[in-house]
This record gives sequence, C-alpha cells and structure tokens, in this order.
Amino acid sequence: MRLTAATLLAITALAAPALPALGQDDGATLPVTVITNAEFCDLLGEDPVVCEGIITGMGTAGIVPEAFANLVGAEVAVEAPSADPGADASGVPFAEASGAPSAEASGAPAKEAGVGDTLSRDDLELTLLKADWKPDISDSFYQPGEGQKYVSFLVRYEALEDGAEYNIIFWDAIDKSGTRYEAEVLGQIEPDLTVGQLAAGKKVQGWVTYEVPQDVNQLQVIESQVLQDDLTWTSKR
Repeated sequence: MRLTAATLLAITALAAPALPALGQDDGATLPVTVITNAEFCDLLGEDPVVCEGIITGMGTAGIVPEAFANLVGAEVAVEAPSADPGADASGVPFAEASGAPSAEASGAPAKEAGVGDTLSRDDLELTLLKADWKPDISDSFYQPGEGQKYVSFLVRYEALEDGAEYNIIFWDAIDKSGTRYEAEVLGQIEPDLTVGQLAAGKKVQGWVTYEVPQDVNQLQVIESQVLQDDLTWTSKR
C-alpha cells in the first residue's frame, strides 16, 4: 500500500478545525472523548483504508500532528465503544490487554499462502489455482530466451463489490535472490489474464506467465494494486 505525504498533510489539515480548542490560558486541561480510528476517518470523509493506514503509521513512528499536540496527557472523559468486539475501548485486543500472548508475540509463524489458496481484499477474492513450471509452448509463437524458461500461474478473480479490477500488469514475481520479474503481456500461455472490471459476484481467470532463468525453482507471486495491500503466494518447483 502506497501512502503519500500529501495525503497525510490533507488529513491533518482537515482534522484541525474538527477538534475543540484546548490549553486555555489558565492552564486547565479539558476532558476529551476517545473515538475509534474508523469513526475519525468517517468524520473527515476520508477513504478508511488510506486514513487508517496513515494513522497506524503515525502511531508507530510516534508522530502527533500539531492540531493534536495539546491533547497529549489530557484527561479522558468518555470512551466510545470499540467497533471491534474483540477489543477493549482503547482498541487493544482483549488477549493483549490481559497479557495473553498473541500469535505474533508467541513466535507462531504466519501461514504462507500457496497454490490453491484464496486471499482477499474488501472488493475481491483472488485464488492461485495452479502452477505450471514447464508449460507446453510447442505451439506458441513466443519462446523464452537462451537460458530462460516460462513459469505460468492460473489465477482467478471473484468480485465482492462492483468495479473490482483485474489486470495482467498487477502481477510480479520475486525469486529467492530477490530478483523481480514482471508478468509477460503477450499471451504466451492461453487463455492469458487480460484487463477489465467485474460486477459483484462475477469471476474471471487466466494464466499469468513469467520468463525466468532456468535455475529458478521458487517464486513469490505478487498481485499489487495502488493503495491496496499486496497479495502474495509462494510456489516451488
């Protein structure tokens, strides 16, 4: 997900008039009301994914906008109910608030997506249906260069909302050395993935092909869209 400084500045500017003036001349600290990140983003009319991503990044970096500076250390008068039933009013998951270790804190490895797995965003589900490390190119006009080979992946998009996008150029792959490869767009293996939008409930699938060195035996396959989290699968020969 790519976030810009301009977006951050825009949200900060919008936030300033939305807050009551604090820090009066008598030095009194006024009570404040805690609201959830989602409620804050809704108040500003900003895209919730972008807005919450910025808020999270600012919190991690210890950044406080000037408009909020005099809220630090203010007495909390009212705590809004958490939008997450698994979290307390501050938004901290109950497991963390009680001291119980989370899966991340306990060192449990996250599941690595592979062939057959479905990953999702708000507007779509994406499945890596099949990996072909030696596709049949006997009838193909296109052939890999010397010392190279084609590796193809059959992918399927299913729209959860109208307007979900698919595009062959959204796809990259990375080998174990960190070398990145862009998907071939000339349809070496057919039917290849093309480009378009889907209505809710509709599906489309096609092959995504990469030209890689002959000795490559593992790839991370990545679907990446602007302002969206990357979806990543790993495939080994």
